[in-house]
Amino acid sequence: MATFIDDQGGTGWRPGSHLHFRLAAAWLPTTNVGPFKAGVQALRAYLGVRADFEFKFSKTHNRPEWRTPFYNLALGLGLHFTACSFDKRRIRPGSVTPLVFHQVAAVSLAAHLRATYLQAEAERSAEKGRPTLLREPILVDDNKDKAMLAAIEGAFRALKSGHDPAGILTIKPDFRDSEKDETVQLADMVMGAVGAHLDGDSTWFDVIRRSGQNLGVVQLIGCRPPEVDDLWESV
Repeated sequence: MATFIDDQGGTGWRPGSHLHFRLAAAWLPTTNVGPFKAGVQALRAYLGVRADFEFKFSKTHNRPEWRTPFYNLALGLGLHFTACSFDKRRIRPGSVTPLVFHQVAAVSLAAHLRATYLQAEAERSAEKGRPTLLREPILVDDNKDKAMLAAIEGAFRALKSGHDPAGILTIKPDFRDSEKDETVQLADMVMGAVGAHLDGDSTWFDVIRRSGQNLGVVQLIGCRPPEVDDLWESV
């Protein structure tokens, strides 16, 4: 199994700053990562684009028909996803620090993926005939923000094995350049669909949430230390 994470927006409060901060995670079974990458390469050839064309939501606004086969490929290979968003328009300016943005969003992703990880660990153990740690890889689109990567590490490394209380479900997260990795491009495409949905256009979110692939999309519209309130989750 493998998890791919992308961010959108920003954590700053200066005039002109982004109006939201979001994290999204896409998950595929490990055995399907190779077929997904090969499928994206074949899709590039079919579309007649460069062999290294980077699939990004922002790059396909003028060619939305390219999104459909990309999403269908991922869905056919077991895509699961989750996301967390802060709506900064409804939060008192300056009341949430970058650390809190990162930590809360990362914990939300990890919490929503935990059941998927435990099921995958149980299936791997059954296949091996003995208790086996999952050691889930976590790849994060490289935005050069080491503080965000550390928050993701803290959240995901807190997930304990289902059969070994001392075991951890994931390995240490690492940055990966989306230009060179189709799976991180998948995280961007999922983030784009979720972000558009939260901004009022559910066209692509409706495509990827079918078949129970949506593990949970959380929007935080208020944050009041020490508690986070006004939380809702989409279906």
